[in-house]
Amino acid sequence: MMTQYVYYILTVIGISWFITESSLATPFRMFVSKINNKKYLLIKWFVDKFDGVLNCVYCCSFWVGLVVYVLIYRDFSYYMVLNAFSVLGVIYIVKNIFDKH
Repeated sequence: MMTQYVYYILTVIGISWFITESSLATPFRMFVSKINNKKYLLIKWFVDKFDGVLNCVYCCSFWVGLVVYVLIYRDFSYYMVLNAFSVLGVIYIVKNIFDKH
């Protein structure tokens, strides 16, 4: 069970990093940010939130964590949310321990 949880954490962090930090996903992030700067009133709120998720590793890891939990554990319960938040905690701890000052 612990091995599966470590696999879950590393998978979520890897996907989240790819989406928010990698150069391969930069064109997509920039495209969404450009759309967000325009005045599409009907979808402005949704695009604004989606843009935030694509540019924040914490936000992205939460949403990716929900999907990965269902894929790995084949379960849909409140543990899904708790595990998604646990990945946020791991990323926060690692980023603060290995601060780049």
